[in-house]
Amino acid sequence: MSESFLKKRFQKTKMEQEITDNSADKNQFSPLVQMMLEQTKKDDLYYQLLKMMYLDDVDAEYVENYLGISTDELKTVVDELVFLGFLKHTSDDEVELTEEAIEYVTHQDMKSHF
Repeated sequence: MSESFLKKRFQKTKMEQEITDNSADKNQFSPLVQMMLEQTKKDDLYYQLLKMMYLDDVDAEYVENYLGISTDELKTVVDELVFLGFLKHTSDDEVELTEEAIEYVTHQDMKSHF
C-alpha cells in the first residue's frame, strides 16, 4: 500500500479533528457536538427515570437522590415526559407510566441484550 493511501485512510475527519482540538485546547466541544451530548444526557435521564418507575414504585426524594438531580430538575423532566406522552398524572403529585413508556423501556432493555 502506498504511503499516501495510508495517510488518507487514517486522516481524521473534520469533526474528529474539531473534537480533538477543542477538548485538548479549551476542554469544550463545538456547539453542535455539545448539543448532541446534552441531548444524549437528557435521553439517558429520561430512560433512567422511566426504568426506575417500571421496576418499582418510587418517590420523588428517592429519584432525586439516586439520579443526583434537584426537585426542580425532576419536575422539569416529569413535565417533559408528560408532554411527550410517556407519563400521565394520576393525581396532583403522582404520575404513572403510559403504555408507550412501557413499550420504550422494554424495547431498550431488549436492545441492550443484543
